[in-house]
Amino acid sequence: MTMRRPLLFTLLAGVSFVLWLGFVATVPMRFDASLAEKNGWPLWGDMRIGFFDHRISVFNQDMPYRGSLISVQGAKWPVCSWFDAPGIYYRHFTWQDGTTYWTCSIHQAWPVLLFAILPTIWMIQLLRRGPFRRPSPPASSPSNADLSP
Repeated sequence: MTMRRPLLFTLLAGVSFVLWLGFVATVPMRFDASLAEKNGWPLWGDMRIGFFDHRISVFNQDMPYRGSLISVQGAKWPVCSWFDAPGIYYRHFTWQDGTTYWTCSIHQAWPVLLFAILPTIWMIQLLRRGPFRRPSPPASSPSNADLSP
C-alpha cells in the first residue's frame, strides 16, 4: 500500500502540530522547585528527563549539571567533554574510577520552533491553494480549445 505524498505530508504536519502544542504548553512552566524534589522523570537505566529554567534536560544523576565547579577535596579533576551552541548545552564528566556525570539541555524554544515548520508550510500551501479548491489539471493535457480547427 503506497501513500500519496500530500497525504503523508498532511499526516506528518498533523503529528508535528500535536508535538508543537505539547511543547508550547510547557513553555510557561518552570519546575525548579517541584522537580528539585522529584529529580525529573526516569527514562531508562540511570537516564532522567526534566524541565529546569525553561530548558529540557536529559541527565544521569539526581539533578542536571548547570555549570558549577565540580571538585571533591583530595580527588583528581575529571575529564570533561562539552559542547555549547545557542540554546544547547552539553557536559560530560568522567572520573578515574569510571563514574560519569553528564547533562544535555536544550532551550524549550528549539522544539517549539522546529515542530512549527511543517504545520506552517502546510498552512501556507492550504491558503495558496484554497481550502476547498480542486487541483487544476496538468498543463500538458489538451483542452477543448486546442482541438478546434
